[in-house]
Amino acid sequence: MDSCEAGRLKWDITSGTGEPIRLKWDITSGTGEPIQPYYRLPDTGKTIPVHHFPDTTKMVPQTKMQLWVNTKVFNFKGYQVNNLKLAAWSGVAFAGLLDGVLEGNRFDGNRNFERKYNVSKISYFGSESWKLAYKNEDPGQGKKNILAKVYGAQDFYHHADDFRKLGYISGGITLGISGTQTNSKVWHYAADFIIGFAISGISKAAGMQWIRN
Repeated sequence: MDSCEAGRLKWDITSGTGEPIRLKWDITSGTGEPIQPYYRLPDTGKTIPVHHFPDTTKMVPQTKMQLWVNTKVFNFKGYQVNNLKLAAWSGVAFAGLLDGVLEGNRFDGNRNFERKYNVSKISYFGSESWKLAYKNEDPGQGKKNILAKVYGAQDFYHHADDFRKLGYISGGITLGISGTQTNSKVWHYAADFIIGFAISGISKAAGMQWIRN
């Protein structure tokens, strides 16, 4: 039984007579057997026991499991946005914001955190943060400390650079996946790209504006 039929059965099977199947009752008085309903095919006289058919009163239409990511939150002329698509745009926005901060900081010699928050040059956010990878802050010794050996770079720039790449890549992949679930026309995919590009661009501009001012 297809669930989209909502458990409906039509007892209109005919075999050339145009007459629907009639429900008959097999009354067996005195035998002690329960009354057994059956369906009779009027053209042949054959009967079909009722237990061959599903009990529609006990049938529950099956629905597709609804996940949070697939929940629709917006619909504009057939263009649908679900939570997965919002998550993708959020990832792109996060990546764009980091991108703007990093590039804006580079424009000013990586000294904006020192100017804005008075951090040390050789701190995590400082312009010479690469020195953190060396013992006693002396690159001439050539001896990296244990954190540098395990984690590599230890400064804001390189960590944020990894996260912006992750945000752009994962956001793009997630946006593509969400499109396969909601998009039905070519312009839907174009809208996904344009909106994602606009979000990343605005976020990048905001990040750059914040770090340089």
